[in-house]
Amino acid sequence: FAFRPCTEEITVKHILAEAENAIELKPEPKRNINRAKVTNIVTNYINKHDQDRGAFVADAFFLEARRFLSAHPELVVSNSNKGNVSVVLTKTQYKDKLMELLSDKRTYEYSPSNPTDKIMRGNNEKSKEFHKNKYITQEEKNIVTHTQRSHQNFTFW
Repeated sequence: FAFRPCTEEITVKHILAEAENAIELKPEPKRNINRAKVTNIVTNYINKHDQDRGAFVADAFFLEARRFLSAHPELVVSNSNKGNVSVVLTKTQYKDKLMELLSDKRTYEYSPSNPTDKIMRGNNEKSKEFHKNKYITQEEKNIVTHTQRSHQNFTFW
């Protein structure tokens, strides 16, 4: 059996130099392919094992956080609307803040109907017209054509 060497003891430069000695014995056309393969294997090995240590710690924190959130179903974890952070609120706080934002007349305007279907139909008509005039292929038309209906109402806890 063999012990896995610690990544701190492995120098990429040394391994690649040793591999180069073996690669020099190969015919010229295959040398560059073999160099690339060796470099890829060594780099993947070192990167994988460097990440394994960090992943173990991160997994422990993740499991602890998941257990905590399972024990406290009244909490909501959500992305913040500013910055790259998450926020934790009670469901009541979340709903109150959401309703406060939605009732802001400077930001949102009440619409008695859902405009999504109208916009979707207009988009589909344009894509049909573009395809008819040969501006886009059938495949491109299929990508931009939407057939799924939008949700009509939203519910909160």
